[in-house]
Amino acid sequence: MQKMLTPDEKKSLTTLMVIWFTMLGALFTYVAVCYMIMTQSNFKTQYTPDVLQTPLFAGLNTIDCVYALALLILGIGILYFKSAYTKLVAKITHETFESEEEKFKAFRTRYTTLMFVNLAIFEVIAIIGIIVFLLTLDFSTFLNLVLLAAIGFVKVMPVQAKFSY
Repeated sequence: MQKMLTPDEKKSLTTLMVIWFTMLGALFTYVAVCYMIMTQSNFKTQYTPDVLQTPLFAGLNTIDCVYALALLILGIGILYFKSAYTKLVAKITHETFESEEEKFKAFRTRYTTLMFVNLAIFEVIAIIGIIVFLLTLDFSTFLNLVLLAAIGFVKVMPVQAKFSY
């Protein structure tokens, strides 16, 4: 059974949701801008998408290394969030506060920081995608990396269940 949130707590959660959706929207703004760049015939890149097939090391192509790096960042980000969230809940549960309102404010402040740190970590994946796109105009790789970033965003989405510590 989830704890019922007070109106102020619901307002805080709604504010965090708006911020989260705005950050997620930025990812899809990247997609729209890159799509427009791709459709412009006058944009020239330094490399062709074939450069992503260049062997780097251990039999891995450049594209394999890009995806491996993105998956590593995604995995580390998700594990970090789960670990930090668990520690946050344990700390808030064991600390003493003058009121439930004080307890929620402390939780909200720490959760907001945790959310922004993780959104920044996942944003790195999208930025890697933008770099690959601007160098090669490889839209499919860019789109895959943005989708990986979006998966990370979904993992840290502020929902009522996370606020029912």
